[in-house]
Amino acid sequence: MKVLFVIINILGGIAVLGSYGYGFSAYPESVEALWGEVPQHLLGLYSINMVLAAAGYLLVFAYALLKVPANTRTSSGGLLFERLNALYFLILFCSALWMPLSFALLDAPNADLWWSIRAVLFGTGFSALLVGYELYRHAPERGTFLTLALCGYVFFCFQTAVLDALVWPWFFPI
Repeated sequence: MKVLFVIINILGGIAVLGSYGYGFSAYPESVEALWGEVPQHLLGLYSINMVLAAAGYLLVFAYALLKVPANTRTSSGGLLFERLNALYFLILFCSALWMPLSFALLDAPNADLWWSIRAVLFGTGFSALLVGYELYRHAPERGTFLTLALCGYVFFCFQTAVLDALVWPWFFPI
């Protein structure tokens, strides 16, 4: 299960970064338009939080990999890593779809694409919140590392569930 966890993160990370790289290189003139009408004063918050969110994501990844035994069970009897693998897959799959869908929306604005973007953003944010919940509830080893990881992960949850899923669409009308 841990090997699958690593594979999901490596392949998913490549897919997310690849979608960004492709989007930025294929549509360089539209990169600024991805912000929609997000006010200038919020862009700094986005920039700082993106760095903190990435750090939080990596801390939780490291905690799960280093401190959670592969056979850790949840309260319902299932394996924690089964849940984590499914949730990480959803986070990364949805994240990889956001950029291509957003550039498609810039090319041809329509409600179907806008709602598709909303769905992947909600999928990412909700899955991120569930990862934090599952680790908090079922972590076998409590201590400084878990506390630090979850505190850092708050920034990832804020990025995905609040800034991306709620704030950005408000300022990105079709």
